[in-house]
Amino acid sequence: MRRVRPREVGRVIRTVQLLRYLSDAPLRGRVTAATSKVEAFNGCRLRARSSTRSTWLRSPRT
Repeated sequence: MRRVRPREVGRVIRTVQLLRYLSDAPLRGRVTAATSKVEAFNGCRLRARSSTRSTWLRSPRT
């Protein structure tokens, strides 16, 4: 009996998931919605961080 290597199993799993994603429109919609939500959160977080940093770095006017 041939021993299955973990890398081969990983490739099979990724291939099955990709085929499932491509053939299932509702799944693609859920993935797109989740991705958009995460990207919006990260963009908001980065904007807040950069505005805080620029305010913090400015020297106070006397």
